[in-house]
Amino acid sequence: LREDHWQSFLIKLNETQPRLAYQLYRRRIERREQLAAHDQAAAYSPLPWQFDMWVLNGLEKDADFRAIAGDLMQRALPDSEEAWRWKQLFWVAVVKCSGIGATLIMQRLAAAAVPEDIRAIISLIARQGSVFIYRHPDFVKSILTSLPRFAVKDSGDLRARLIASGRPGGWGASDGELDPEFGYALEEARRAQAFSGNDPLLSAFYREIISDEEELRETLRRRFQERA
Repeated sequence: LREDHWQSFLIKLNETQPRLAYQLYRRRIERREQLAAHDQAAAYSPLPWQFDMWVLNGLEKDADFRAIAGDLMQRALPDSEEAWRWKQLFWVAVVKCSGIGATLIMQRLAAAAVPEDIRAIISLIARQGSVFIYRHPDFVKSILTSLPRFAVKDSGDLRARLIASGRPGGWGASDGELDPEFGYALEEARRAQAFSGNDPLLSAFYREIISDEEELRETLRRRFQERA
């Protein structure tokens, strides 16, 4: 199949047969792991481009969904390159289509004892286009309140990772203005900050993102004007 035909087929499968789509993606990830064990995985891409932006709506209605969700989280949790595609599948098949994903994440966070545990948990929600930190302030506050327990280096790293999880991994601009697909963080942070205005810890966290996003936009405008 041509790439565009393959993408169209998968999108249709996602919409009509989410269980079959999940099984297909799972088997392809497992196939890549088998190939990688023999150093043969370089040319094999188990998941389509921009997979983080997809969603398997309807899978949550499957009788085995809770078992699927729990299994995927265990596979996705390690903060490692090997778990990267499992993180993507957990995001698309569980977090984006059911509240069970957030519940599992919060349960795991409650048991986190060391910085490495929290890094692994943040890696679950650090996906392309993720707005998790804006929709789940309780998750953010739980991490922020844990930071004083850790060394300064670790607490700074965790805070930076948490912020980065809710911002695009890169950006693009046209005529000095940020392209729309990269601009979601500012509005999401403003809404979250307004909602949590009475909580100084959360308010300061979201205000930091707002400041960074506004500074980025001002820098883009200034550079465009300098070149004009």
